[in-house]
Amino acid sequence: MTRATFEYLVRILKPLLERQRTKFRDPITVEKWVAVAIWCLTTSSCYRQAKDQFGIGVSTAGTAFLEVCYALEAELLSKTVCLGTAVGTVMDGFSALGFPHCIGAIDGTHIPICAPGGSLEQYGNRKKFSSILLQGTVDHRGRFIDTEIGWNSKNHDAFVFRNSTICAAMDAGTFVPGNPCLHLDSVTVPPIVISDGAYPIRRWLVKPYGTHAETEAHRNFDRALSRARNVVEHSFGRLKSRFRCLATRLNCREENVVTVVSACVILHNTCEERGHQLLGDRGDPRPVMVPPEEDAVLEQDRSHLEEGKIVQDALSKFMYNNNSTLLRGRKRSGEAREDEQLPMVEQQQQAQVREHVTGQEVHDPAASVSETVAKFEKRMGRVEKRLAVHGRYIRKLQAADRERHSQSANTATSALEQRFFFHMPI
Repeated sequence: MTRATFEYLVRILKPLLERQRTKFRDPITVEKWVAVAIWCLTTSSCYRQAKDQFGIGVSTAGTAFLEVCYALEAELLSKTVCLGTAVGTVMDGFSALGFPHCIGAIDGTHIPICAPGGSLEQYGNRKKFSSILLQGTVDHRGRFIDTEIGWNSKNHDAFVFRNSTICAAMDAGTFVPGNPCLHLDSVTVPPIVISDGAYPIRRWLVKPYGTHAETEAHRNFDRALSRARNVVEHSFGRLKSRFRCLATRLNCREENVVTVVSACVILHNTCEERGHQLLGDRGDPRPVMVPPEEDAVLEQDRSHLEEGKIVQDALSKFMYNNNSTLLRGRKRSGEAREDEQLPMVEQQQQAQVREHVTGQEVHDPAASVSETVAKFEKRMGRVEKRLAVHGRYIRKLQAADRERHSQSANTATSALEQRFFFHMPI
C-alpha cells in the first residue's frame, strides 16, 4: 500500500474516527488509528505486539483495530464491493480470458477462526479446525463484486449460494445494471457467472460438464471455463497474502468476525483498483478451497436445471464455433497462444494458410514435440553423468573416513597396551 492510498483512507475515515481535543490531553491521531488496524490485519500479530510497535496500550490497540474495521464497513463496503456501471469492460475482460458474456466468477474459501468456547461443535469443518465460509464473486481483475460472509463451515457451497444475496438478485435480474442479454439462435443468454461443479446450475450460472462432457465442444467449454475461473482462486490467494490474519486463526470475538473479513475485502479492492502489486513472497497464497464435488440436484433447483442446460449447450456451441476468434483475443491480452486448444487438423490447416500467405516456414507441432523430447533425454543423460561422478566422490570420502577411524582405533589400542605393560607387577 502506498502513502497516497493510506492518506486516501485516512481522509475517508476521518469524520468517523476523529476524537475531540480536550484540555487534559491530545487524542491519538486518525493516522495512527488506521496504521494500527492495517498493521494488525497484514501481520496477524496480537495487540500486545501492536502496543510495542506503536507505543500505545493493549486495550487502545484493540479499540483502534475494531473501530477502523467498523468504519471501513460502514463507509466503503457498498461503494467498493459492487459491480459498478462498467459492465461492458468486465465482459470484455472475461472475453479476453476466453469466456464471453461473463460478469463474474464465484467460489468459496475457509477463514480460520478461534472456536467459540474452544469447541469444534458449531464451526468445525471436515479438516478439524474452526472456520467460517467466505463466498466471493470477482470480476476479470480479481476485484470482489459481491461477498457472502459468516456462514458455518459445516454448510456446503451450494447451500450458502442458494441463501446468498447475489442468487436472489441475479434470479430477479437486478444485479447487473441494464441486464444486457446475448441472443444465440433462439436462446436468450443473460449475464453469466461461472463456477465449479459444487454449485447448482442456473440460467445465469454455468459450471463445467465434467464427467458428462461428450463432445469436443463440451471439452472446449470446460477448458475455457476453468481458465477463466482461475481469476477467483488467484483473488483469494492475493487476499490472504495481503492480510495474513485471514490465513491464520482470526483472533477476535465471534460477533466481530464478519466485520474484520469485510474490512480486508474492502482494502483488497482498494489495492486492486489502484494497481498495487504484492511485494515479494508473503507465504503460500493458495487458499483452502471447498472441494469441487458434484452437488446433488435438490427439488428447488429442478426448475432451473433445464434452463441452465439449454444456456450451457448454447454457449458451448457458440464458443466452439468461434474458438479461433476468442483465442486471438486472448493472444492480444498475452494469456494464450493462437493455436491453443484447437484440434490438430485445424492447427495444421491454419499453419498451411499462414505459410501460404506469409511465405514463412511454419513448424510442425509433432516435430516440436520430438525436439523437446530429445532435449529432455539429452539433459537427463547429463544429469546421470553428474550423479555417477558424485557417487564415486562420495565412495572415496567414505573409504577415507573408514581408514581414518581404523587408524584412530589402532592408536588407542597401542596406548592402552603400553599403559597396561608398564603397570604390570613383576
